[in-house]
Amino acid sequence: MSSLKRPPAHLPHDDDDDTDDDDHAIDPELRLRTVRTAHSAIAESIVADARQTRRRRTFFRRRGEKERERKLEGGAPRPEGRRRNVYVNTPLPRGEVDAGGDPVVRYPRNKVRTTKYTILTFIPRNLYEQFRRIANLFFLTTVVVQLFPVFGAASGAVAVLPLAFILTATAIKDGVEDYRRGLLDEEVNNSPTTRLLLPPLHNPHLPSSTPDRPTGNPNPNLPRDGRSWVEKLLGLNRPGSVSKGVRNLRAREAKGELGGGRESTLNVDARSVDVGGDTRSLASTAHSYPPPAVLDPNMRPGAAQWERTLWKKLEVGDIVLLREDEQVPADILVLATSDPDGNCYLETKNLDGETNLKLRKSLSATRGLSSAEEDVQRVRFVLDSEPPSQNLYLYHGVLRYRDFSGGAEDRAEPVSINELLLRGCALRNTAWVVGLVVFTGADTKIMLNGGETPSKQSKIERETNFNVAVNFGVLLAMCVVDAIFSGLEDARTDTSARLFEQGTDPTSVYVLNALVTFVSCIIAFQNIIPISLYISIEIVKTIQAYFISQDIEMYYAGYDTPCVPKTWNISDDLGQIECVFLHLSRVFRRRR
Repeated sequence: MSSLKRPPAHLPHDDDDDTDDDDHAIDPELRLRTVRTAHSAIAESIVADARQTRRRRTFFRRRGEKERERKLEGGAPRPEGRRRNVYVNTPLPRGEVDAGGDPVVRYPRNKVRTTKYTILTFIPRNLYEQFRRIANLFFLTTVVVQLFPVFGAASGAVAVLPLAFILTATAIKDGVEDYRRGLLDEEVNNSPTTRLLLPPLHNPHLPSSTPDRPTGNPNPNLPRDGRSWVEKLLGLNRPGSVSKGVRNLRAREAKGELGGGRESTLNVDARSVDVGGDTRSLASTAHSYPPPAVLDPNMRPGAAQWERTLWKKLEVGDIVLLREDEQVPADILVLATSDPDGNCYLETKNLDGETNLKLRKSLSATRGLSSAEEDVQRVRFVLDSEPPSQNLYLYHGVLRYRDFSGGAEDRAEPVSINELLLRGCALRNTAWVVGLVVFTGADTKIMLNGGETPSKQSKIERETNFNVAVNFGVLLAMCVVDAIFSGLEDARTDTSARLFEQGTDPTSVYVLNALVTFVSCIIAFQNIIPISLYISIEIVKTIQAYFISQDIEMYYAGYDTPCVPKTWNISDDLGQIECVFLHLSRVFRRRR
């Protein structure tokens, strides 16, 4: 007898008094049938997926899966690549600079791109994706064959037109879809953020730089001129200049077009920072800590100031200021927060789908920093960081600094994921956070987990490929039968064909004549494979994407944002969803 028996009805329970009626209102047989139906549907789906996986799996995939399983059994893989040192107000050592005094290691820009194509790769990659479809590959073969007059085709040029129309229409659809994805990338890359603009730093590796008149880069982790050869050739984005996008951002904020009217952020007080949204005072006297150990008393305050800039302008080693409800523009190390205990709260909904807030804290050595420019400008330390890694829950680094408050001794503090803010998260319930940019662009954890934008195929498209392959098999069988009978008929000598049909055969070899007949039959019977099938599906998906974007039920008034279908090819897969599984970090409450 099972020990998990239902308690007798006469025994009292907590919340029995107002929920017993709901329990008895449900038919036990109906509940059992519902559970069995869901169970059978899930089991059938699992069996079908397993059968399909076994059918498509090849020997090489099995070997690759075994290697991945061995790696998983050996534990979590360690990040690949070299560790990086991020220097703050500290010149790079001789071993990390080249002959010109620039850093040897170059870091990626914070500009991200999720588009599949570029101007150079659009035509070859799009053609490759289209010819993955069996029908397109078949019609390309028939078009090439019809260019030879021996197979009896009327005009090879006319045969090219239907295939060219299909390829062109599909390419236009893919180009528009990728262009819209690029617009979303630009919207993210041009999002505003706040960065500390530091004065030039003394670079001992440059003869023109002296302690009295420093001429080095304010960020020692960057080269003096990190532009590409194209930008240098066209004279774009000169070092020290303000780009057109940043000027437009500051002009819109000055006019109040972004978050209400306010003054420019270029003229801000040392004790308050006006950055986006409503004007808020970020008091530098909010903390009662002693001066942080990383503050160098020998550094003279300069012309440092907070400036508004774009996400794509951030670089490794920049110091940024985040405000409440702002998105994190890069993977950032927390130096100080508005909380006296150095805590801040992070919403990681864009990373793992969880809406509960995560607690992050600042480093002990920098916890006493304020948001005032003169404080942040005087920090001096080196962050020994691990290389970029996909793991969202692990990070290992060491903060190395000289304790100026305790005899100028060299000290070190470990850094973990609890002090790291990941790109794409949102700052909640915290007035401000001062942080150091550690990873940018393609090196951030969210981009490493995203990978390259794949070329997806829907279930209907995969099944269409299978059906086209079946039709192609029927076509081959018909052509083989015709070729065999044609060869046998040509080989006969007891008919009058030799008298009345002289010179009609392509060659005098019966086998070659049968081969020519086979190809001619493929051209004649090619309509068995519908050439308009894929273009019809593309038109339907395009119209379906339009209706999805115009659906009022999917409109979110909070952000004034409609549903934006990014991949039109798989919109029909939404109709194939049978069960949705949710993993909640909260305790389930039973409704009685």
